[in-house]
Formats: sequence, structure tokens, C-alpha cells
Amino acid sequence: MKHRRILHHNHFFHRVPILVILGCVISGSLSFAHITSQHVKQRTFESNNCDPETKSDPINMIFWGHAHRINLLNHYHNHMGWYAGDGHKKWYKDHGLCLKVDRQRADGCFACDRYHIRFFARDGFRDDQYGYYRMGSPHHDIVVFNGGCSDYPIPAHAGIQFDYVRDYIVNRFFRISHHAHHPMYTQFGSPYYHPRCFGGSEFVDGKMARVYIPNCADCEQSCGGPGCGGGR
Repeated sequence: MKHRRILHHNHFFHRVPILVILGCVISGSLSFAHITSQHVKQRTFESNNCDPETKSDPINMIFWGHAHRINLLNHYHNHMGWYAGDGHKKWYKDHGLCLKVDRQRADGCFACDRYHIRFFARDGFRDDQYGYYRMGSPHHDIVVFNGGCSDYPIPAHAGIQFDYVRDYIVNRFFRISHHAHHPMYTQFGSPYYHPRCFGGSEFVDGKMARVYIPNCADCEQSCGGPGCGGGR
């Protein structure tokens, strides 16, 4: 996919400026009693107080088990090969706390047409039931040249294909791993139509993909060597 330079980034329907790991996946039957839309909101927010008026992209993945920052990123790099770490900040709401994006990863540059994910976490928090977890908000950033996507007459990013990129990530993790079980999905929130800043909308199914992150001493060896990663 051809990369194009842009000067503006947009995800909040989408009107905000650009501010200039799975070695041994398993499928389990663990019940996520507290990961519901009542405790963790289905959408990200543009504001640092998680004002509902600023709701933005859907959250549709949870990485759990040993998904503390370094371990998760090691697995993610191994399986996805996404190393770019820039992007616009967003917030999410977890058990009443409004928390800023923890880390971001993408398969292209800050000003590119790319696949992109934001990770959100209660940093350092370990739950007795599902351990260290991080929520994910993946999507496809495309470059658009429509005034509805920016407050300025310049190109912008628009986030699309939320469910598709979620499933793409999950399939790569399970395809590469020697634990090649089908991923577990749960109905996390209500399906809805997500408005696109350049016109129209896309269906979002409201499902959460649950991906277990093991505590592997050697992630590269666990998933079969250097070929674990890669682009689209």
C-alpha cells in the first residue's frame, strides 16, 4: 500500500489534529466477569475526562494473562511486525478511571495510510481473575482529502475497518502460534453504525476479541523464529 504524507490526523468523527507479541497463544474458557461495557466503556474518548460527547473509536480487543507492557509489546512485535509508535492520544474509561492511551503501534509512519492499534491499561494493575490486561482499539488509518474530516483545509487521517483489523490481528496471532485454536469472542457492547467523517458510516459488531498473552521467556523461539512477524 502506497504511503502518503499528511499533516493532520482525525479519528473523532474525525476532527482532531495530529500531535507532532504472541508466542504461545491459547484459547481458554476464563470468564471475564468484570470486563463488561458497564466497567470498561466500549468507546475511546477524545477528552481527558472521558466526556461522552467526545466518544470516538470502538475498543474491541482485550489482551490478558501476562499482558504487562513489555511482554505484550514483545509478542506484538513478533507476530505483527508493527514498530511505529506514534499517533494521536485518546483516553478510555476503566472502572470509573479515565486513562490515557498507554502505547500505540502501527505498520506505517505517522503520516501514512496504515494499520494502527492503541493499547489502554490500568498500568501496574493485576487482577486476580485475568491478570495483567490491556485493551486494544485497532483500525485502518486512511488519508482523506475531505473538509469534513478536519477543522483545517489539509489532508487528514480517518479510522475505518475496526472489526476487520481486529480480526486480522487475531488471525495472525493464532495462525503463527503453535496453539492454533480459534479465538474467543464475547459480545462486549451493542452493535452500532460508526459515522465516517468523509461521509456514510460502517457497521461495528460490538464484539470483543480475547487474546491470551503467555509469559514466554523467548518469544521469538516460541513462535518459530524471525519469520513470526511481518507486514500485511
